[in-house]
Amino acid sequence: MALQLPPDAQGHLPNCGLTAMAVAAGKTLKEATEAYQKACEKVRGRRMQGNWKGRTYNRIRDKAMVEYMGLKLQRIPVHGMSLQKLSRYLQPNVKYIITTTGHVQVVESGCVVDQSGVFSMDEYWGRRKKVTDVLVIKEN
Repeated sequence: MALQLPPDAQGHLPNCGLTAMAVAAGKTLKEATEAYQKACEKVRGRRMQGNWKGRTYNRIRDKAMVEYMGLKLQRIPVHGMSLQKLSRYLQPNVKYIITTTGHVQVVESGCVVDQSGVFSMDEYWGRRKKVTDVLVIKEN
């Protein structure tokens, strides 16, 4: 499996969006967190603080990946399909950041990675979740 967790991954925290950013960009979780915080400052006027553990929002996450992590993204309109069904239509060897109901994961060539690890689609605990957003990571 080509996908892997960043070396500083923290699987017990609600940080799926930050983990997806790090995996998609080939960065550490710390670098993804800093990029997200910079984007927060731009969008909200302040960083996330207090008891924030890593929850992310699509708009801020997209801004962080494009402006601070150097990724090129393309959004694909897909709604209401299960993650497992969608995966049958995805191009091999292309990374996708897929948001499902309450979760974010990276999918590539039938493999899924989130903060709990790397899995084949058939073994992934969230394979039946409904897709709400799909981003294609475009090659630079």
